[in-house]
Amino acid sequence: MISLAQNSDGNFYFVENSRDLALIFEKELNSALAVAAQRVRIRIQCPPGIRPRGILGHQCRIDGQVLEIDFNQIYAGHDKVLILQFDLPAGQDGLTQNLADFEVEYLTGEAKSAPPVTGRIAVAFAADASRVQSGLDKEVSGSVALQQAALLREEAIRAADAGDFDAGTRQMRQAQKLLESNAALTQDAAVAEAAERQKTAVSKFEPASPEVYNRQRKEIRGSNYQEQNSQIFKQR
Repeated sequence: MISLAQNSDGNFYFVENSRDLALIFEKELNSALAVAAQRVRIRIQCPPGIRPRGILGHQCRIDGQVLEIDFNQIYAGHDKVLILQFDLPAGQDGLTQNLADFEVEYLTGEAKSAPPVTGRIAVAFAADASRVQSGLDKEVSGSVALQQAALLREEAIRAADAGDFDAGTRQMRQAQKLLESNAALTQDAAVAEAAERQKTAVSKFEPASPEVYNRQRKEIRGSNYQEQNSQIFKQR
């Protein structure tokens, strides 16, 4: 089911109780009526010397200095978070470096053509650690932590599926520490809430009957999908 949601850029919910269905259907109907963009293509072009490595938690295409990712649809009011990864050389103190130019092509919700959206991504270098700290974008830092924690949970699931619950538990605890550390750094309420949920998930992550583990697995994978795809309506 997660694969189906991923392929269509749709939402995913883990339904354990039929009483939840009415609320989920209501949310999904509202989403279906609020599609703002279709056939979205994001193209990111890096200058010489900077290599795109990918998008954290997402499949994308990389051809030399160009990275592309597509979305079938994006809902109105939906902030799609993409964490770009680059390899770049060390920079001089005070230097501002262009990382990439981007272009977003799409059709409107009514399938009409729209002018492309363009922009530039840049980074500033500083030798003074205090300047680096003061220049931290806390919102971006929090988003990175949430995505990294989701990847750690995926690694935990793979380890547990292979029968190594000790390795899986270590990955789950690492995700908890990552979220707790970032919540303290950024004071981001969403990250703090995620850290508390992760703490609860760690306490439940242990060898159990196939039925119990399967439930844990579905909850974790569903939560990861919602986080990695910036799903508006998330289960708690």
